Amino acid sequence: MKPAHENRKVFFYLTGFAFYGIVLYCIFIVLTFPKKKVEHWILFQFQNTTRTRIAVEETHFVFPLGTEWRRVTVTPSDKPETRFEVDQMNVDFSFPSFLFKRKMDARFHLKGWGGGIRGSWAAEKGEKNTSHTVAVEGEDLELKKFPWNKGIAMEGKVRFQTEYRWDETAPSKGKGYLNFEGKDINVRGFSAGGFALPETGVSRVNGHCMIRDGSMTLDRFELAGSLADINGTGTLILEVPFQKTVLNLSMKLIPKEALNQVIPLAFLAPGARPGTPMDLFLKGTVDLPAFTLKGPPL
Repeated sequence: MKPAHENRKVFFYLTGFAFYGIVLYCIFIVLTFPKKKVEHWILFQFQNTTRTRIAVEETHFVFPLGTEWRRVTVTPSDKPETRFEVDQMNVDFSFPSFLFKRKMDARFHLKGWGGGIRGSWAAEKGEKNTSHTVAVEGEDLELKKFPWNKGIAMEGKVRFQTEYRWDETAPSKGKGYLNFEGKDINVRGFSAGGFALPETGVSRVNGHCMIRDGSMTLDRFELAGSLADINGTGTLILEVPFQKTVLNLSMKLIPKEALNQVIPLAFLAPGARPGTPMDLFLKGTVDLPAFTLKGPPL
């Protein structure tokens, strides 16, 4: 029987040899790993899921299935004239989920627009189709850094939370929810009833929507503004592109004296006066909305 010190020596020798082998194997994997192919695959997956085109100025591979993009330009496929600039974006796919479950599972984090957006995306193949789930949360996003239509300018910060689940054969027929809120917002370039509105302040705005089978139900909307307070509910029939989404909203508008000084309320509706609620109906589409405003009974 060998002495104890010789057994320990053999044990440490075998352990060191095994560790050396593992290190060499890892170095071999890192050196021969197809980084570019993985990066292109991640880019394809993200573009395909978000229906966008992405241009990246600088990219860094993160082993085993991750990437870091810097100075990113995101262009919606259905609106190529609109571009979103992102400072940095990290995408990390779960290697165990991909290897053992054959399930796509990724985490992503965007830095830009003065704040950050983080979330997750998962795709799981069923018997007939692949189902997708995305959950996203945005914090301290600056409105002035978004690409608004020409002539419109907005400042202030917003935050949101959303989750959406859909079948890849019918992406617009999924279900989910959206929460949003903002504060200290200034708006320029809007008009109402043919009248150009002055710079408008919104001290706070918040809302909650449920999304199901191609429609969005707005079950809460509240806005406190310098010209008026607005609250109400309604529905949106979602279309692609989003500008063709059909509106059917019913609101209560409480005008303030500041609005009466800009637009005489009597021009908008008979009997309208500051502090008295008015019925505001919004129909049409996002790109061509139609307003109807009714004052209190005479």
